Amino acid sequence: MLKDRNLLIVNALGLVKGCPAGKPIGSCIFLKISNRYSLRQSYNYLNLLDETEISKMLRSHFTCFNARMEQSCHYRMPECSGLFH
Repeated sequence: MLKDRNLLIVNALGLVKGCPAGKPIGSCIFLKISNRYSLRQSYNYLNLLDETEISKMLRSHFTCFNARMEQSCHYRMPECSGLFH
């Protein structure tokens, strides 16, 4: 569905623009896209990918983000451990 595809692309573009966890890790696909392309070029690149590939990239981000937030909670705010399970 076109609407779902557009939503995936918009979510991915937000991550190209910046990491919600702060500094992105070196292996982040969105950091690599950001370093290589302008935002408009990133849109064009993402638009060439199929929904499955974009979804895979987003799932990878959410896994990384959740792990980083859990680690942050364990070291800075133990009372929030388990919040992202």
